Amino acid sequence: LLITGGEPFIHPDFCEMYSYAYNKIKFISINTNMSLLNDNILNLFLTKKPYSIEVSLYGYDEKSYYEFTNVCNMYEKVLNNIEIIKKNDIPILLKIPLTTLSIKYIDEIIEFANSRCLFLKFDYVIFPQLDHLTERCNNTRLMPKQIINFLSKNIVTINFCYNAVKKRNSDWNENLFSCIAGKEAIYIDSYGYIKMCMVTDRMELNINNNKIKDALLVFSKQRDNLKFDTSNVCKNCDKKNICRYCPGRFKLEMGDYQKHPSWYCNVANTIINYDWCKRFYVYADKVTVNNYVKDMFNIIKENQNGTDEDYEVWKENNIDNWKYKMILCIYNNRVIGYLEYYEEKDYYYWCEVQIDKNYQGDKKTLVGLYNEFININNEKKSIRGRINNDHSVDVHKHIGFKNEKDNFYIISYDNLKKWVSMHNNID
Repeated sequence: LLITGGEPFIHPDFCEMYSYAYNKIKFISINTNMSLLNDNILNLFLTKKPYSIEVSLYGYDEKSYYEFTNVCNMYEKVLNNIEIIKKNDIPILLKIPLTTLSIKYIDEIIEFANSRCLFLKFDYVIFPQLDHLTERCNNTRLMPKQIINFLSKNIVTINFCYNAVKKRNSDWNENLFSCIAGKEAIYIDSYGYIKMCMVTDRMELNINNNKIKDALLVFSKQRDNLKFDTSNVCKNCDKKNICRYCPGRFKLEMGDYQKHPSWYCNVANTIINYDWCKRFYVYADKVTVNNYVKDMFNIIKENQNGTDEDYEVWKENNIDNWKYKMILCIYNNRVIGYLEYYEEKDYYYWCEVQIDKNYQGDKKTLVGLYNEFININNEKKSIRGRINNDHSVDVHKHIGFKNEKDNFYIISYDNLKKWVSMHNNID
């Protein structure tokens, strides 16, 4: 159960409603701006702890908070309440809408969260209030390029975007709604009306007069009746998992489920066409490797001054008798780098990293390969490898690899992860 608003703490019967819900459902999350926390609510949470509290944070000091909310002397109060919740071990996370205002001090917000070991969520999708007035919405929305510039600063959001691009498809059915609204989730507003979700139309269904299971039957029929018009260009579009497609938000802004704001298309196209979204990583089995074997050999040939005559020998030694595991970096449908490894009981053995000469200078490929390597290292084992090439030695010493003996080098999981984290702001 998610209790949200507006601001839920403003309701005079909040404590009574929360207690009633808690006795029925143990997993309760709350969305709040944390400005109205009082002793009664705090004592209630200490005895009936919520599953999580999500705090909307609008600034990192009094000035920025006022600029966003137009409310004076609020920052210190919110900060103190966050500290109280955290001190009492109540699960808490922060979230911030990315707007033309908040983007100016987003780095300070990130530092605020990191310094307190708090998880921070972002959302760049801004939609109008229920009155359908879109002017303020359009004035506060970031332009697609601004969104990309922010997303590209973190390897987690980079991975999210290129995975979305990789999975793009137009294989949707005729139904306008493909989400869980009215199917696995419902929304009950402050007047008791039951809706498919927050942004869909209100129907004459009220929690005081109707059972939730009956409302779900109504919503099921409503969803089945809402089909794509033949003129709706979203129907066969393969970018719906990238643009944050939502007919409920579309109607809120355009007055029609079948019409979409062009901003969503522009965001999707910008993500798709941005350099790092064309680049993705694959944990390769032998079948996958066989599909890219020519690309891999061309990298080796260029990096080691080989010739075409070396291909069959290289293929027999490295592919036909393949006993290692590989991570491939694929860009524009060809391999531009790969990492070869195998696992021992106490460590991973790093066999080889090869990167196309054209992509060695930007660090993206190397950082991405090692980030994927970290992701499969669940037991946090150290990484060992033999490095003979002087250039590779210099590169891996810079990363943090230490010479163990002869040409063998080693790095701990934590040190490799630290290096990846330091370089996840990829220009």
